[in-house]
Amino acid sequence: MSGSLAFLLVLGAAAGCASAADPRNGGAQAPIPEVLAGVPGPILAARAVADLESLDPERVATGRRILRALPVESLDGWRQRAALEPEGAPGRLDYFAVLADRGEPLDGATTLEVVATCLREIARDGPEERATMLALEVLRPLGEEAARPLRIEAQGSGPGSLLARRLLRVLGLPERDVHGAVP
Repeated sequence: MSGSLAFLLVLGAAAGCASAADPRNGGAQAPIPEVLAGVPGPILAARAVADLESLDPERVATGRRILRALPVESLDGWRQRAALEPEGAPGRLDYFAVLADRGEPLDGATTLEVVATCLREIARDGPEERATMLALEVLRPLGEEAARPLRIEAQGSGPGSLLARRLLRVLGLPERDVHGAVP
């Protein structure tokens, strides 16, 4: 068996086991499968990040499942890499999306990045999926702080404008400020 085929099989096993992980269960996560016992977490994280950056939906889903299941210290390399990327870069938004999915704080994220991450994840999953619930969990505590970027997006004509208007309504935030002007 070739080395890359073996690695893909190992990643597939990790993805299957990682899908059972639920970080919102008091932070409890499913253990990494025994077959991965000798593979250092940072190596698995690096491979999972490469999967996230691919355009293949299956690889992206596998990468996310692995990143959700890994212990937080295995994400240190990715955390450092994301911190070096410019604000709003896709790699940073991927990083914040996985952190939110794990139920971890979005340290280092600007409000604009939090809103952009939420809109992007809902658009990716569809409004009926769990990304919407995660977005509401993340945005609700921000309250009026999240309203400004949502209002700006809602006034646009892009695909996120309708979604931003819906989020404003669900969060109980008016589309316009008190004086009727869009900020």
